[in-house]
Amino acid sequence: MKSNNEFKIIELVGPPGSGKSSLTERLRACNPNIHVESFPYYRRPNCIPFYVRNLAALLPTLLTLKRDPVKGWVSPRDLVSMIILNGWARELRQKLAKEPSQTLVLDEGAITISGWLKGFGSTYMESEAMRAWWQRIYAEWGATLDLVIQFQTPAPVLMQRIRQRDHNWDHRSDQETLAALETMKFRQDEVLGIFSALPGSPRVIRVSTLEKSADQIGAEVLQQIGWK
Repeated sequence: MKSNNEFKIIELVGPPGSGKSSLTERLRACNPNIHVESFPYYRRPNCIPFYVRNLAALLPTLLTLKRDPVKGWVSPRDLVSMIILNGWARELRQKLAKEPSQTLVLDEGAITISGWLKGFGSTYMESEAMRAWWQRIYAEWGATLDLVIQFQTPAPVLMQRIRQRDHNWDHRSDQETLAALETMKFRQDEVLGIFSALPGSPRVIRVSTLEKSADQIGAEVLQQIGWK
């Protein structure tokens, strides 16, 4: 368990609408060394070198994976997430080694991406063939993350919030949206539980966002991590 002065890599965990962006702004205002890190997105030209480097690093693992007659193999979307999980932790640590005064905040980090793979990836990701890879990823990210701030908000409230601001969900019915949000929450909880059981696991702060303003949530988190 890390102490407060070692919180250098922080992941915010929660489905869309849970309040991650609001807390990020509060953390930035409190700590001038905060830098928000978005996961390397394959459609951004500046992220192409990341994928080239880390696909090469992942190839030995991919070559050991055999196609399952029932569950198939990894899909292209699985592969993108696998590359991120396989290489991003190392590059975040390298960034901190060059600029140790920074604190890195991940608004969609390893727990979010792992939860997506388990909830929405191909069934192959849950096959026996993937067990060793998952164990290695959990161990690496469990040692990399210093603090996890998990937002706990009921799915109906999340749906109401994203309906008001995020038109990417407009094509889903209310029933589909609630099911997707519940799956996200369940899988993120599952992954976080695995991380919490690891030696040297990150500290976890759970924050209820129901009937609380962004300022109240921010003040609660800052008090718990010892920032002013």
